[in-house]
Amino acid sequence: MANQQPQDTEQVSEPHAGLKDGWYWRNRDRALANQRAWIQRTSIRKSCEFCGLSFAARYRSTQRFCSPACNGASCRLPDSVDRLRRRRSEAGRRRRAAGWKSGQKGRWRGICERDGWVCWICRLPIDAALSPPDRLAGTADHVLPLSKGGSDTDGNLRAAHFSCNCRRGAGKFQPKEVA
Repeated sequence: MANQQPQDTEQVSEPHAGLKDGWYWRNRDRALANQRAWIQRTSIRKSCEFCGLSFAARYRSTQRFCSPACNGASCRLPDSVDRLRRRRSEAGRRRRAAGWKSGQKGRWRGICERDGWVCWICRLPIDAALSPPDRLAGTADHVLPLSKGGSDTDGNLRAAHFSCNCRRGAGKFQPKEVA
């Protein structure tokens, strides 16, 4: 019996057993009840505009649907489709009133060819193989922005990179001077 090894009297505890001794685990039920009570106090009952079910929305929330599924389905409602059609037709009416013609969709290519595929803002070449929204694609930029009284004629348009045109916005900075 001298060859026997002493038995280990320590018991192996389950992993993370010490974490259950903390405040949260001792007061877990009370903490969850407080959380539920706070949600009830700060939320209001609304009905989903799509399916009509009642749901809890946060106080002062603009939430209109009970779930993302109802929100996506609401876009396919007949009144939403009619609203989109009206918006599109009104936009077309405004474009036609401003003198925009339907054949001007690819007009920026003609402007870029006229200007030799060189950006008038940064003076670097424009890649003709790219098309917007690629940042190095060519676009037609208004020298005097429409919002500041400029016209949409070819004389007021210059070739520019998509990124240069976006960065410039409505005349935030002037292009580089020709050296």
